[in-house]
Amino acid sequence: PEGHEGKIHRYYGKDIGLVKEVTELGPDTDMTVTSTLTEYNTDTVEKIPFTLYALDYETLDQAIEIEMEFELKTNDPIRLALTDKLKEELDNEATNLLPDKAMINYMYLDDDRIVHVDFSKELATEMQAGASGELEILYRIVDTIANLYHAEAVNLSLDGGAYNKGGHVHIDKDQLLYPTHGPVAQ
Repeated sequence: PEGHEGKIHRYYGKDIGLVKEVTELGPDTDMTVTSTLTEYNTDTVEKIPFTLYALDYETLDQAIEIEMEFELKTNDPIRLALTDKLKEELDNEATNLLPDKAMINYMYLDDDRIVHVDFSKELATEMQAGASGELEILYRIVDTIANLYHAEAVNLSLDGGAYNKGGHVHIDKDQLLYPTHGPVAQ
């Protein structure tokens, strides 16, 4: 705090990072606070639960909630794990959301709680659905991503540009899509 003198000593381990921090609160008190790393694990998997919002296979209009989880190690990109989950063959009632050749190029959450996700062009060119089915699939992708990040909206693009599939569905490059299912739906 202002007017007080104190010192913080930080200790780092090679290839580990911060392992100990000692805070001396100042000459007015003999109090110190010590934080020490007590355990260091490598190749540990973190399980992250999430809800995949799929579609009824036959009608392509009814959302189906499927509870899933990612198993990620430190620095594993969640976009690759999500790509796999969106392509995954589901039970006979639900359809997968992502064509086999499609990829997520990048995905991040900004300070305004908007997820920016860019897909490869195969999301549009390989999708086998009519206009209404395509729009439903895109909104289930939006629902899944928005709820995964607890985001307000998703900015979906295709190879850095607008989503455009020959007139069926057009989404401008900076257009926000709002989730329609799940806890963050408005």
